[in-house]
Amino acid sequence: MSIPRNRLVGVGHFSRVKLAGPQAYPLHDHEFGEIFWVDEGRCRHHVNGHDISLSRGSLVFIRPWDRHSFHGVSRRPFFIDLVCFDWRIFQYLQKRYFPRQHHVYGEKGPYPKMLQLGERQLQKARGLFLTHFNRKADLLSVECFLLNVVAAFCPRGLGDEPHAPPAALPEWMAQAWKQIHEAEHFRLGAAEFCRLSGRSREHVSREFRKATGGTLGGYVNRLRMRHAAFLLEASSMEVVDIALECGLESLSHFYRCFREAYGATPQAYRLRAQGRMYSDPGEPVAEARRGALITKPQKNVTIQEERWRSFP
Repeated sequence: MSIPRNRLVGVGHFSRVKLAGPQAYPLHDHEFGEIFWVDEGRCRHHVNGHDISLSRGSLVFIRPWDRHSFHGVSRRPFFIDLVCFDWRIFQYLQKRYFPRQHHVYGEKGPYPKMLQLGERQLQKARGLFLTHFNRKADLLSVECFLLNVVAAFCPRGLGDEPHAPPAALPEWMAQAWKQIHEAEHFRLGAAEFCRLSGRSREHVSREFRKATGGTLGGYVNRLRMRHAAFLLEASSMEVVDIALECGLESLSHFYRCFREAYGATPQAYRLRAQGRMYSDPGEPVAEARRGALITKPQKNVTIQEERWRSFP
């Protein structure tokens, strides 16, 4: 059977599609990456020989080697927001921001990564999408979208790997351990871990210390600070907004936690991270950026072209 291979013109594309029917979109693969979510309705997603039911808020990370098709499950249409992008852009971002991580996008594994967004997260995804929807997709807009998606919905790929749960954890705690690594949970603090566990705070704290040797609050704060460190590197968000995104309303408390985790203030960490970004002598992209930012700030177009040629 001949499978259509979709091609991409330019560096990326933002689009909204309305699909319907048992064969809403035929089996195909493509030479680019694709992120999509179901904005309204339900459908069946056939990918790499496997059927998965999708509903409102289902977010899927398609890789260039995936083969997939869409099928309606009723007479009603379903609506999908999708972003296509040259895969070299993601390869560059991975090398820059998470070189030792291979599950940020779901690069490995037989099936693409999928997340189920809550209503609040779906609204955030829509906001990221609409920021770029009415513009011509360029390198900056695609990079901005990808980094924001990773920061908002893929916290497990940020910074160091989260510790694997100790083998001694009871089943109820092991399940909560897996869920607490999602931003929508760890931003709510240790109380959320207890809620996910279905046990009292005293009981959870006691069992957590017995199993790990550390405190529950300390572990949750490390997850928050890891998320904050990525946002400082990969976004231009104000420090106060990053603190709120991590679930900390007290800025002084956020500063104290961040300094304990990284030995620097958030501003100092950001400057240090940006310094690494622009001063790596072994990287052609960094070399082009450094020349542009320090000696020739007027040649922005040339920088983009040089940067594009330097992608693997």
